[in-house]
Amino acid sequence: MNKVFKFFISSTFSDLKDIRNEVILGVLKAGQMPVTMEGFSAVAIRHTDIE
Repeated sequence: MNKVFKFFISSTFSDLKDIRNEVILGVLKAGQMPVTMEGFSAVAIRHTDIE
């Protein structure tokens, strides 16, 4: 069984857009999962409230 790792891509969206896309594609080609800030919401919630 192969493990799938999550890679957090943390650069800002606008200033490094081309480089971010290359990194995301590289992570996907390696069979891994890229995670970007666009996937998170800006809702204020305490960690203890998440189940």
